[in-house]
Amino acid sequence: MRNLIILFVFILLTITSSAQVGINTDNSEPDASAMLDIKSTTKGMLIPRMTSTQRTAITSPATGLLVFDTTTGNFWFYNGTAWTDLSATGSSDHITDADNDTKIQVEESNDEDIIRFDMAGTEHFKMNNGRLEVLNTGSSVFIGENAGANDDYSGNKNSAVGISALKANTTGFDNTAIGYDALKKSISATQNTAVGADALKLLTSGDYNTAIGEDALTYISSGNETTGLGSHSNVASDLTNATAIGAYSYASKSHSLVLGQING
Repeated sequence: MRNLIILFVFILLTITSSAQVGINTDNSEPDASAMLDIKSTTKGMLIPRMTSTQRTAITSPATGLLVFDTTTGNFWFYNGTAWTDLSATGSSDHITDADNDTKIQVEESNDEDIIRFDMAGTEHFKMNNGRLEVLNTGSSVFIGENAGANDDYSGNKNSAVGISALKANTTGFDNTAIGYDALKKSISATQNTAVGADALKLLTSGDYNTAIGEDALTYISSGNETTGLGSHSNVASDLTNATAIGAYSYASKSHSLVLGQING
């Protein structure tokens, strides 16, 4: 008899474990297509709720795992490779990464009609009424690959447009660099203006220098108050208050003015 009871319980458990499950108040059978069929007109279903930090800390999440993220206020599921915001798969007011610190938002506040770009928790760009605004960069604006790549964003008020323009700068301030490699080597130089490809390219330190034209003042690594106007206009390095005007003009002495291709 004991063996028969054990066999009966085993068969019952096997049948129960493989059957469909219906949860309802009307004793209806679960739908044939559903393993679990929950019916109610007065209550919902709660799934696990957790913060973004808790969600991303889940070890080896199963494909299809679903949670509600209380940090983002959205449902997230694991697609087998990464966590995906369910709201981002359809209509949404933002696109975000797994920990919600890098995102694009179109509705930070109600119907503001502004597109915001956040990176690593800091808002850096805002599109507002046809304007692209650069934010939280120490009043600096950098456009181009590696432009201002090392600026410390400490209120330097630099402007760089062009590949590697002002690339090395860290603490230099009030500089303007427009063109490929313009002021590329500058680290702490201040109040310099370089307009043209390679203009003031080698300058690492020095103030109040102005170079306008391709390769203008490209020879100097240091100097103050020098000016080169024209393609390849240059002065010798380490000079003060030297000016070269004209294509290929060159000034070799401080406090000199050269017009055309004449040493002064």
